[in-house]
Amino acid sequence: MLWPARRCGGHGASRGALDYSLPFSRDSQYRKHYLPALAKLGIPAVRWHDLRRFYASACAAASIPIERAAKYMGHADIATMYKHHLHLFADSHTDDMDRLEAVATRPALVRIG
Repeated sequence: MLWPARRCGGHGASRGALDYSLPFSRDSQYRKHYLPALAKLGIPAVRWHDLRRFYASACAAASIPIERAAKYMGHADIATMYKHHLHLFADSHTDDMDRLEAVATRPALVRIG
């Protein structure tokens, strides 16, 4: 687990101890830490998923190829990235068309000998 949970019960030092074998409480994290941090920063409340959308947008703005951005975001299948985030990776295909034009207008090879 990336994020630990707190053990319920126990006594003394073991009470509420971190335990990486348990999933953490997203609801508790959201209410007790995430929302107060946003409020302190003066940022309107946003959903957890909005952070993923922002990250995908940042990857697109940085010209990171969509395949690599999908890997960074933990998508097991590139189709998920295409389905949900392709519109962020706008591409006019200008560079591809320029490369094809260069091939089409390249002088013919002349055989010597």
